[in-house]
Amino acid sequence: MAVARVLFGDDVIEADCLAGDIAGDCVYVTADKISGRFQVSKIDPRVLTAIPSVGIIQSKPTSTTCLVRLSGVLSGVYTGLTPGAQQFVALNGQLTESIASITPLPNQRVMVQQIGVALASDTIAVLPQAPNIHR
Repeated sequence: MAVARVLFGDDVIEADCLAGDIAGDCVYVTADKISGRFQVSKIDPRVLTAIPSVGIIQSKPTSTTCLVRLSGVLSGVYTGLTPGAQQFVALNGQLTESIASITPLPNQRVMVQQIGVALASDTIAVLPQAPNIHR
């Protein structure tokens, strides 16, 4: 019997980030490279200039540098994920499985973006999708 294998990219970039950004934050590109390093920061789905998410901070070698998982498998950063559940960018820049929790305030727009799918309680397949803007 043949076994189907799904292969994901193993794309990780080194980037400059803010000291307050943490592992597990979904990030967007803030500027062009500086001295050959990408520039990223935690996403805020309510700020349309701070989207879309391009990946997830995997780790922080220093307070202002990070390794960003653009695609592929990310393990050990999260706990409590539901295997098979879609993962969306939450209002706090982390993950949520509930699209209903991403609701805008009156007269505000918010971005809804699927960032991946949980493979296990502590593992996500990072597969950023194009965001949808909701009002």
